[in-house]
Amino acid sequence: MTDESKLKIYSLGIVVETKPDNTDIILVCPIEHINMQSSGLIKDNTAELKGNLKNTDNKGFDTNVKSSSYFKAKWLPMCQSNRITSPNVVANETVLLFKFADVDEYYWTTLFREPELRRLEKVLYAYSNMKKGMEAFDDKSSYWYKVDTKNK
Repeated sequence: MTDESKLKIYSLGIVVETKPDNTDIILVCPIEHINMQSSGLIKDNTAELKGNLKNTDNKGFDTNVKSSSYFKAKWLPMCQSNRITSPNVVANETVLLFKFADVDEYYWTTLFREPELRRLEKVLYAYSNMKKGMEAFDDKSSYWYKVDTKNK
């Protein structure tokens, strides 16, 4: 057994499309997968691979796999424990990607300030007013701080 953490930095990523409100999931492409030679949007750059294999009875069957250079990643509120809403990242913004061991799940957090890209945002912070206990706080047992430039 090792004491080393299995949570590792995976890559820098480029957000493929603007994150919708009310979700922590983004579509992101690791910078190593960006094909600078292809034209168009990263999201539209897909490939279809076809082949023929044989099963255990030696009978052939066709296979078909669709692939892309992007995947889903879930927000990791690193060093932002009071922030309730994930950042409103937009297409082409840079994020830092993480992966845990060999699990096919990815996580993201913001990395740079990119004011030339970031636009309207909705940010919610919460601070508990509960003295003890193990239950989650809500809007009646905490203080909330909201900034909303989308509905200004």
